[in-house]
Parts: sequence; C-alpha cells; structure tokens
Amino acid sequence: MHFKFKLKDIIKVLFINIIALITIVCVIDIIFLDNKMFITRCQYHPGLDIYTIKDSNNLIFKYDFYKIPFKEVVKRSYTMITDQDGCRIGSKIEIKQNNNNIVVIGDSFSFGCHANYENTIPGLLQKHYLEYNIWNFSVSGTSSYYYDKILSYYMDKKQITPKILIVGLYVDMQIGDIPRILARKKFGSYKAFDSILVGPSLLRHLKESYFHRLLFNSELYLRNKTSLINIFFNRKQPPDFAISLVDTLSQNMLSSLENMLLLNINNIRLISNLSPENIIIWFIPSNHELYHKIYKYKDRDNFYNLSKDYWDNIKIILKQKGYCVIDPRDIIDNLFIKENIYPYTVDGHFNENGFKCITQMIIREIDKHHHLKREVSAR
Repeated sequence: MHFKFKLKDIIKVLFINIIALITIVCVIDIIFLDNKMFITRCQYHPGLDIYTIKDSNNLIFKYDFYKIPFKEVVKRSYTMITDQDGCRIGSKIEIKQNNNNIVVIGDSFSFGCHANYENTIPGLLQKHYLEYNIWNFSVSGTSSYYYDKILSYYMDKKQITPKILIVGLYVDMQIGDIPRILARKKFGSYKAFDSILVGPSLLRHLKESYFHRLLFNSELYLRNKTSLINIFFNRKQPPDFAISLVDTLSQNMLSSLENMLLLNINNIRLISNLSPENIIIWFIPSNHELYHKIYKYKDRDNFYNLSKDYWDNIKIILKQKGYCVIDPRDIIDNLFIKENIYPYTVDGHFNENGFKCITQMIIREIDKHHHLKREVSAR
C-alpha cells in the first residue's frame, strides 16, 4: 500500500500537532504549576539614589518554605503593604504623637521579606511596645553603605527622631553587607529601567541596545505569564549585586574591611544623633554558614574561619565603642542542628521561626539596658 503525502498536508499535520502540544502545555501550566513571577515596580528617591517598592495595597508575594528541613518544600505567601514613601507598614497603623520612636534599618531581613508584617521584627516589636512607634526604614538589597543616607532621608520625611535604633548587618561574605559594599564601590548603585530595578551593567546594555531591551521585556512577560520559564530557567543574582569573597578573602584584607564597615557604622551614629548605647546592632546569620556546618565543605574551611574571625573582631570593636551588639549566629544555627527547626526559607531569608528568635533577643537587650515604659499585649 502506497501513500502519497503532499507538502501542505504535512504542514497541516505539523501545525495541528504544535497547536495541540501548546494547548496541553498551557493547560498543565495553568492547572498544575504556580511559579509565575510577580513584577514589582519601584519608585526613585531623588537625592538618595535608592529605589523602594511603589505604594502598594496588599501585594501578595509567594515564596518556598521548608516544611521538613531539606525534605519537603511547600509554597507560602505573605502580604506586603508599604506607605507612600516605600516604608513597610502593617494593615493597621496608628502613629502616637509622643516622640517615642524605635527605628529599624537594614536590608531585606529587616524589611521582613517572606513574612506577614505581624511576624517580622518591626511587627513583633510593635506587639511588645504598644506605647512606641516602630518605624521600618529598611530597604531590600541595600547595605550599610546606604544606611546613613536612608536614615537621614526618612527621618526628615517622617519628621521623627529615634530613641532607639536597630541596625541589621548581614554577615554573609558571599552576598552580604561587605560584598554589597564592594559591589557598590566598583559598579555603582542599582537603577530602574521602566520602573524595574536592574543592575548597573544591565542598565548600560538596555540603554545602548534595542535587542537587549527586546530580550529584557520578553523575559519579563514570559516570567509573568508562564511558570515554565521560571522552572527551567531560574533567575540568577547579577554579578554587580555583590562581589563574593569566597576565593579572595585573606588575612591581609580583614583590617581594611573592618575600617570600611566601621566608617559606615559611625556615619549611621552621627545621622541618628544617638549615643552608641542607644544603637542595637544585630548580626544577620548566613544560611551558607549553616550549610557549611552541616555538610562540612573542606575547601571552604579557610574562608568561613576568616569570615568568623572578621565578624568576631567587629563585635569586640563595636562593644568597646559602647554599641549594643546582638550576635545570634550560633543560636540560629542550633535551631536546626539541635532542635530540627530550620529558620530560613529556601532562598536564605528568615521564616517566622527565625524572625521570632531574633526579635526575642532584641527585646531582651532593650529591656535590659533601656527599661522602656510599655504595655505588653496579651499573649
């Protein structure tokens, strides 16, 4: 038996099969997959050279969470509300006119990524200190390089002065405070393209090339409309966000890195107009270091030992200068190592367990040294 196939019949069959395949993929994507990227727009703050999320009303963000450490991943979401200046707030906010202000400043950990406001550090502090205004001046992705400028900007915007300042320093030497400072010094600050935050290198390409702009907008569209592109092509951290010190950190570098950080801390103190004992500096533990303790990567021993030496010495220096320093690195790690409670989300931010542990330490420090007049909410 002989069959004769015409070219148009072949094309028709191929076309029908392609349409069928696309239909099946779309149905699977819509019904079974839920990994679309929510595109967040940003607002620029003139004179500050930083961006924050635009005024938002109950934006819902998704994230991955370890239900059973390293075995089961579940999806969760959190609601985020920011005021007209980009500061994160709760659903109910009541500003007390008593000038009792506690200010929290830092990066995404202090901002409270991956938790509803009431479970973040500012939210938990607000529950505890009912007679105080808790201000969250944190901006995701920033570092101590910016904190003095951010603090000055928002103190002027809100017309407040803090009685206590709580500063978060991310100790991760791969993507933490020090690597971000080095990146800012080398590459410059992040900018916006069509209200989307991008790195300085990418921005240069977008400005110079129509092809890059086409690729950029196409990628955003696909990530927003389909889960498949996000599943098979994960977004990667741009190289100009942070300069990792994994392969370059040495004993000879520690002194200059210390001076760089201490200068930033001093600038924060000057802007706040507070004495060091009214400034609480807390170290944000790194999930990378926890991985190292669990899996014991021998090729990273020297790096993590130098990193620990650096931050241990920073803690000594800051305490000698009169600052209140909270170092929860061992406590956070032991939540998992000894109690089997993993305090991080999949991408390395704190989950509710991590935020609760840190806030309890901050409250103890405040109550020990500052004796704030407060009403404690019912537990």
